[in-house]
Amino acid sequence: EFCLGSYRIEISLAGDIRIWNLTGAVGAYDHPHIYQGRPCLGNTREGIAKLIGEYQFVALVYVLLDFLKTVNPKDWRVPIVYWQESRS
Repeated sequence: EFCLGSYRIEISLAGDIRIWNLTGAVGAYDHPHIYQGRPCLGNTREGIAKLIGEYQFVALVYVLLDFLKTVNPKDWRVPIVYWQESRS
């Protein structure tokens, strides 16, 4: 497990999502799947767009929180080892 930091999530009704690391960014990387606030949502992008279109923001936030807790080594932009390992 790794400590990735605290995040601010911005959701636009036009479908744009920005996620900013407030406490633990690694250079321009807010998360292994987020570069300069722009997440690489992979195969969740369509479902996220649908949730925004249906104004299902609570469900959308849960999906984004799960996204932040998950790392896919095949698709990350920067390896997880650049973040501090959890001590718990």
